[in-house]
Amino acid sequence: MFKAELSLDFSHNFAAKLNHGGNEEVLVGYICFWVIEGEAHLLNIAVKPDYRRMGLGKHLMRVSKNGLPKRGIEAPLLRR
Repeated sequence: MFKAELSLDFSHNFAAKLNHGGNEEVLVGYICFWVIEGEAHLLNIAVKPDYRRMGLGKHLMRVSKNGLPKRGIEAPLLRR
């Protein structure tokens, strides 16, 4: 189901990856939301337990909010 979610036109997803030396990137979080008829609907946001309390969830929300005008959302629902 998750893989199918990535191929939907109205589904928008961002991943948080950290580089742990060299070329090794670790997926530490993600956010998934739908944009339907000018509204953004948050479906899921997750951060791995070892990486919580570092602001990664807040960063994912900010990146998503800042990208909403590019997706046709002029008045973001998030105000923080």
